[in-house]
Amino acid sequence: ADEKSHRKAPRMKGTVLTILFAALFLITSATEAILQTGQHDGNQHDEKDAAPIKLIADRCVFILSTGHSGSTALMDALNQLPHYLIRGEQWAAFWNIYESYLNFRWTTTEPLSQLKFNWTAYQDASFETIKSLYDHEAPKEKLPWFNEFPQERIIAAIQSYYAILYGYYGQSFVSGFKDSRYVCGRSFSTGRCAEFFNGFLPFLRSLCLEVKVLLNTRSSPSLSTNMKLYSMERSQSEEDFLRDLNETHALYDSYVAGNPDHAFRVFYEDMFDPDKNATLAMQLLEFLGEDPTTPIRFNRMPASNKPNS
Repeated sequence: ADEKSHRKAPRMKGTVLTILFAALFLITSATEAILQTGQHDGNQHDEKDAAPIKLIADRCVFILSTGHSGSTALMDALNQLPHYLIRGEQWAAFWNIYESYLNFRWTTTEPLSQLKFNWTAYQDASFETIKSLYDHEAPKEKLPWFNEFPQERIIAAIQSYYAILYGYYGQSFVSGFKDSRYVCGRSFSTGRCAEFFNGFLPFLRSLCLEVKVLLNTRSSPSLSTNMKLYSMERSQSEEDFLRDLNETHALYDSYVAGNPDHAFRVFYEDMFDPDKNATLAMQLLEFLGEDPTTPIRFNRMPASNKPNS
């Protein structure tokens, strides 16, 4: 995505990761202390489960979906596996983190005072060295753009954010989330959807050591197939709704076709078709590297039994 378009983003977005950096050490230390003592909110925790948290999650699965396409049922099917814990909607929270990442990336590579003094060349320098360099230059020239953050440190901070929030239980389980807002017209702005989508997916894959992405929609981007979703999106005209929905489907299809190693397409209709869902379950488990004979079902949650839920 175009980093320069984020230069004038609200200050709150640009400071999300700054706050995260400051809090990261304290949060991690507290988390490790809790795990080592085996207590959570005063409740005893089994010592055998109390492994210190690592600052990058191991295996992750993310479900990106259009609305009312069975993403909750898909999430629940995965959560029937004993070592999976895929969380529900998080209001596209990682989109704000992605925007902050773009802001940080821009501020370390573009502003003249960053380039002139090449601050990132000192990324491994001591606090004393950085302070000395700053004190030497600041009286001679204003330094409104000043930090030595390398790209690797920014990514590491984001990975730590995810690991502390979602990968809390260690490396022996698969974490993740599902969200129906990573679509054209919502997180991915109309007119720039492909640009944002193609920037966000690599970012999402950087969160964990191994990432699998499930792209879930109805089988067709037609109005009749997605009428329930459209009934909730009446702020858009029918034409605009269909334009965004068709582009979302096309981007999902294209991405899976080009990245079959880590992306898998799931259609709502296949999950609830008795003639197809068993095959889908086996294919999904095999894609995830799990035993394809493991029994999982897509209709465990009550709402999934209703034809148009």
